[in-house]
Amino acid sequence: MSKTASGMRLSGLAVTVAFLGAGCMAGRATTPPSTRWTEPPTPSPISSSRAVVSATPGGSNPAAVGPRLIVLADGAGRGLGLWAIDMQGRWTTLGSTRGANALGCTAGSVAIATGHQIDVRPVSDLTHPGRSTTLKWVGTAPSAPITALDGSAAGKLAFVTSDDQSLEYAIADTAGSVTTLAPAPTQTFAPLISWLGETRLLVLSTDNQQTSRLAIVDTNAHSIDLLPALIGVRWFGLSSDRETIAAATESGIWVGSVAAFQAHTTPAIAITIDGSQVVWALALDAAGSTVYMLSGTEAADGTIGAVRELGYAKHGSSWTKVLDSPAPFDRAVAQVYLPA
Repeated sequence: MSKTASGMRLSGLAVTVAFLGAGCMAGRATTPPSTRWTEPPTPSPISSSRAVVSATPGGSNPAAVGPRLIVLADGAGRGLGLWAIDMQGRWTTLGSTRGANALGCTAGSVAIATGHQIDVRPVSDLTHPGRSTTLKWVGTAPSAPITALDGSAAGKLAFVTSDDQSLEYAIADTAGSVTTLAPAPTQTFAPLISWLGETRLLVLSTDNQQTSRLAIVDTNAHSIDLLPALIGVRWFGLSSDRETIAAATESGIWVGSVAAFQAHTTPAIAITIDGSQVVWALALDAAGSTVYMLSGTEAADGTIGAVRELGYAKHGSSWTKVLDSPAPFDRAVAQVYLPA
């Protein structure tokens, strides 16, 4: 049966996603800079059984020209660290990030979470540690690590801490002071969170019938509203202009505007998931015209192998594969997209 994969049950592939589009680079502006990658290449996609990997010169930031994905991953004999993949499917190593368990986006930077500590690195230099902030709770901090995070234009950080025993959603101000989000999901298929604006957050929530749906948390109204147009949602990605959602169910990837989801309109299916294929880590470019994901195949014992990075671009009313590259690592933790 076709399926998507939860970061909670990936048999060695723990995954959390955030997406760094052109809007994030400009402080999440609603009008991204003209340098963003909006027109995908038209040649046949790269498809290979082996990953193309180059080494990183000491202290340099490779793949600096053109759009690329930055992946927090573990394996290939290099330990946990950052990797870059360009739009031709070529991978480059960026250095070690020991103990990291989440990667997200802040205004003009990427944020790497290790436990409850956040390392914020400017996109101009991802190979060196940046500004470090230790999050501060009122009372006892949760024991679970941060597994998802996303930054707002004003510099606030929304994040999720989770493990097999606990799940908590929270917001931190620019000084690192934490406020627990309430109301918030009490259970979810995957611990995901993204800013829709300075007071609204997109999350996944599971109802009392164990049905997973998208939901919006309003921090001013202190409300959580389920979006019923699509049920059985396993993962989502949000464009950095905050206007387009890609949502994964067992049968495929569905892409539509935030306004349409809020109006209870079921979006069109963009990509069908076939057979034993598993997809997770959905991500969108700034305008929502290209969807990226990690994909693998599930064996009879539940393990996932043959991990690849896939990209699909919208041409008219159809979606065309424009990126297909095998991953040079064993475990993918997170990925962000950097525009040109």
